Amino acid sequence: MSFGAGHIMDMINRMKQNRSMRQSGKFKDNRDAINAKAKSYQRPEFKKVSKEELEAIKTKIQSQAAEERKKKIRFYIGVAISFVILFTILLIIIN
Repeated sequence: MSFGAGHIMDMINRMKQNRSMRQSGKFKDNRDAINAKAKSYQRPEFKKVSKEELEAIKTKIQSQAAEERKKKIRFYIGVAISFVILFTILLIIIN
């Protein structure tokens, strides 16, 4: 009787089973299968845009980003103000 050492034998048996299930040497000789590059790969084609349109797109994206920043700032200021108000109410109630 091994009195609780069965978990060690179980671990050893599982390691043996996993080792036997492993398909050794399947990809050792054929490294091209792992690092294969598709022969039918095509680069993406982007739309041709004039410089004026490109500048308009850039300014639009920048203005949207600025609006998002302003929204985040307003949100954080609102959270901070509400936290201060709740903290002062809590202090008033405790005293």
